[in-house]
Amino acid sequence: MTIFNINPNLKGNEMAKTSVSVEYGILAIGYIAKQQADSENMIQAWEIANYHKISEMYLLKILHQLVQGNVLRSKRGPRGGFCLARAASKISLLEVVVPINGPFRGYSCVTENAGKAGRRLEVVSETVAKLTVHALSKVKVSSLI
Repeated sequence: MTIFNINPNLKGNEMAKTSVSVEYGILAIGYIAKQQADSENMIQAWEIANYHKISEMYLLKILHQLVQGNVLRSKRGPRGGFCLARAASKISLLEVVVPINGPFRGYSCVTENAGKAGRRLEVVSETVAKLTVHALSKVKVSSLI
């Protein structure tokens, strides 16, 4: 799933890609947001897993990361499940990605001996991270449903 592309001329594997965990998190958030638009019920993980044909145990790990990130709320028990912590129009894609993958950081794997080229690569990496954060913060969950 491609969620951000700095250069619109890039194709295929040249685009920025998300991890499988982030993709599942986005699918789950979209499903929950759509279901909540129809009712106020809590959504159970097995519903999302069955709908998207993904592992429920793996999905639960992701959902709990989103609860810790204050994107979702959870409730235990027979009427329990998950719901959005606030309106879908108030949650950005960045808020979904960061609890799962961690914060965006610009870094390069160039050694200290790389000199000026290494420092320039670090600046470019930091710029890409900032652009990614900015782009993801502009996309709201409500646009997914």
